[in-house]
Amino acid sequence: MKTLLVALCTAGCVFALASAWSDILQPQVEAQKRAAASRETAAPRRSSSRPARSVTETNEDDETRQLAHTRTKSQRPDTVASEIAAARITSATELSADVEALLRERADAVQRHEARLTMRQESLRMIYDDIRAEQAAVDDTRRKATEELAVAELSVITASQLEADRQSEEPPIHRHRAETASVKNVVPTAATESPAVRAAVLMIRRLVAQGSRDTAVNQLSHLKEREAAKVLAALEKEDKPLATALVIALQLSKQAAGPN
Repeated sequence: MKTLLVALCTAGCVFALASAWSDILQPQVEAQKRAAASRETAAPRRSSSRPARSVTETNEDDETRQLAHTRTKSQRPDTVASEIAAARITSATELSADVEALLRERADAVQRHEARLTMRQESLRMIYDDIRAEQAAVDDTRRKATEELAVAELSVITASQLEADRQSEEPPIHRHRAETASVKNVVPTAATESPAVRAAVLMIRRLVAQGSRDTAVNQLSHLKEREAAKVLAALEKEDKPLATALVIALQLSKQAAGPN
């Protein structure tokens, strides 16, 4: 009896649950059916609006698309490579033009610098030539002044010596020996050295030191033999080699001049 009651209760519960589930799910199922029906009705309409295409046309379109895709795929690497090569050529051309312009600019700068150096060198050469000409003129003037001064000093010395000779007349025998003494054998004729002789010695040494030995010999040749002997004797005490050289040069000068 109890088992029957339990079975009845269980069956009642199951029926109640089934009724409740059907009440909940039935509206959703119907809504899904209506949506599916509406989609099915819309699809034929869209398909009916397009013209029907045959199988042959569809196949031709597929082949055309495949051929175009194949051509595009085969031509794309060549196009990319050619574009890269063109870009490289353009870049190299631009770089070469820039380098050429830079080299041309530097070459022009070097030429301008060389032109300036040439002008400066020419100016320096002209200045050097002017300085050399002026130096030669100065040297010539100095030489002439030295010779003129030497002539003047010798003239003063000669006049002073002549005045001294007049004031102190020597004995005839000594005067004869002094006048007949040869420059070839220079012998001191005065025991004492006068200021005039000293001045002549200094002048002769200065001329020789300045490189004007010929001028010194020329001035000695214009003196009387007795006066030249005194000067050479005084010079021999200070510089014997120089005095000997001047004696030899004076003898050669007299021989070249010949007898008066």
